[in-house]
Order: sequence, then C-alpha cells, then structure tokens
Amino acid sequence: MSKRTKKKVEAATLPAGVQTVTDLAQIRALADPLRLKILGALSGVPRTTKQVALVLGEKPTKLYHHVEALERVGLIHLTETKPNRGTVEKYFQAAAAQFQVAASALSPGGIAPATRSAQERMLTSILDMARQELLDSLQSGSPSDPSSEDAPLVARVRFKGSKRKVQAARRRLLHLIAKMRAEAAETSDPVDSGGRAEAKFALTMVFCPTTLPR
Repeated sequence: MSKRTKKKVEAATLPAGVQTVTDLAQIRALADPLRLKILGALSGVPRTTKQVALVLGEKPTKLYHHVEALERVGLIHLTETKPNRGTVEKYFQAAAAQFQVAASALSPGGIAPATRSAQERMLTSILDMARQELLDSLQSGSPSDPSSEDAPLVARVRFKGSKRKVQAARRRLLHLIAKMRAEAAETSDPVDSGGRAEAKFALTMVFCPTTLPR
C-alpha cells in the first residue's frame, strides 16, 4: 500500500460529528487526565490499548481499566477485533470527531453538587494538562523567540460583537480543530519522510462568554 493510499484509508476511518457530553458518568470519566489523553490518542485511527500505551509512553496494564471506563460511558467504541497469536486484539476509536460539554451541564445553577464537582474536576484536568504540557515544553528548551515556528504559542483574545459574529467565529474554530485532527490522523509514523523524529504539539482551546471587564 502506497503512503498516499494509506493516508486516504486512515482519513476514511476518522470519527465524524460532534458529541455533546451531558451525562454525569461521561463528565466523571473526563475528569481523569489520563483518560483525556487516551481519548485524544483514539481520536484518529483505531488503536489497541497497547498501541495507545506506546503513544502515551505508559504501560498497557495501567490503561486497560481506563479504556474500559471510556467505552462503558460511550466516549469510545470497539471498532474491530483481530486474532493475534492466540489472543484477540481489540481496536477502539473515539465516538466522535469532537466533544463538547453541553451549556446546561456547565451551568452553576440548578444542578446537583455531585455533578458540579465532576464538572469542576473535568475542566481542571483539561486546563492543568495544558499548563503542564506548556511548562514541560519551556523547561525542555523550546525556542523562546516567538518568531520561531517551533516556539510554543500562548494567546488570549477577547472580542465582542453580534451573536452572528460570535457564532461564525465558533464555527471557524471548530473547522480548524477538525482539520488538525484529520492532519494528525494522516501522520501515524514516528519519523517523517527525512528520517527525523516528528515533533508533537498539543492544542487546548477555550471559547466561552465572559463577564470580565475589557
């Protein structure tokens, strides 16, 4: 199979659509930083737990019950099983291309304390993971010159406008995320065409209403 054909096959297997997270069990599952990483590793082509462990640099035995938990609440699903030397390999994939938390699930009013606590842990896990990744990047000697294409990007943009303008901006962000997911899925080899190790980057995005003064 040629590299171009392989890319087309991988792209065709990408999960599609947006899944809205509303269930307390799903919110609790996403409150674990490791499960967030597993979900990210399964957002492209289907992978076995061992393959996910290799991507994340973890031991497979540490991931099995986390994968089972994500499958149990419907955030990932089993796509294929293959016999391999007397065992059965299970391939999992994210249930959707993108996940979003329902606005009602994030509302501070009218929800049970247990749900609110799970929400806070989920959001804290996401933001803490992004913070740790950025700190690790800076400590590892990433270029400090912002003009360098290898330097980390940290930006905060606030704007105001009509509801239509805000919705259009949100759609553009979703399109960008979907495009980046597709491009990431097409790159499954640990080295590029020149034999060099591929760089790994992460994007964490928050787009929400704010009441803070400008």
